[in-house]
Parts: sequence; structure tokens; C-alpha cells
Amino acid sequence: MKNIITKTDAEDAKLIRNYGEMFRPEFYVPKTQDIEYLDQEIKLLNDLEEEKRRYAVKLKALRFHPVVNPSTEKHYEKRLKQLEKEIKEVEARLPQLQDEEFTETKNLLQSVSGIGEKTSLQLMTATSGFKNFHSSKSLVKYFGLAPRIYQSGKKSYSPGKCRTSKAYIR
Repeated sequence: MKNIITKTDAEDAKLIRNYGEMFRPEFYVPKTQDIEYLDQEIKLLNDLEEEKRRYAVKLKALRFHPVVNPSTEKHYEKRLKQLEKEIKEVEARLPQLQDEEFTETKNLLQSVSGIGEKTSLQLMTATSGFKNFHSSKSLVKYFGLAPRIYQSGKKSYSPGKCRTSKAYIR
């Protein structure tokens, strides 16, 4: 606070202005409409797949009962088929939302062993096509994969990675 003893919104605004004048940070570039739409579709796909897994587990548990109500079993089966249909519809829409530049970067990502269609799309939408990152260090910190160090007096320890954001990507 630069030895300012008052803590008000006006003082905070002055300090933020001074910070901007001193360091000249780059302007934030928001996601494009295409990437935002794609991000929403991927999140919908993840939700549908999670719901499908949940219903599959419930159906499996139901079938272990000594007596199974046929209408309950039929309901779960019907819901699973409906979710499968919705998942296929969303997967069919995904390629339509990708422009040429996006597809090129996605293909480069998929050339890395272990990164498939879904992971590459999630990385692309989470980072706006990697446009806001100038180094691998900043990307690692953004996803919460950088080592975290705690230090107090003579004691210093590293409890592992800093897991503060983007858990679904990690």
C-alpha cells in the first residue's frame, strides 16, 4: 500500500492505476465467439457423459438386488439411451464450430502422444487457442501444475503442485 494508512476504494484505484503505468501489462484478449461456443459445447458434453456414468452405475447396482422392478430398470435403460443419443448429437456439432486456424493448432496438439480429440479441444478452449500465453511457464502456472513453495523463517517446504485453478484440465 506504499505506506498509505487508509484502505479505501479510491486509494486502491490509485494504486491499480500506478501499477498499470509502471508495468504496462498487456491487454486481456477475451475468447472469440467461436471458442466460447465450443467451450460451452465441451462442458455440455462433459456433463452428459458424467450423467451417463452415474445412471450406468445406478442401473448396475439395481441389477444386484434380489428382486428388480422392471419399470425402474426400463426407466434407467431408456435414460441411458437418451443420454447416448444426446452425446452423439453434441459430438457431431463439435467439428462445425472449429475454424481453420483452430483445427491446425488442434492437430498439432493431437500429434503429442496421449492427447486426443477431447483433450485437445479442452486445451484450446481453456486457453483461447494459446493466444494469451507467451511461455510454457505461464501456461503451467495457469493450469496449476507449477511447484508451490511455502517458506516461513528457516522452514521451507514444497507440498507439491499448486492446484488452484482449472482442475478439469489437470
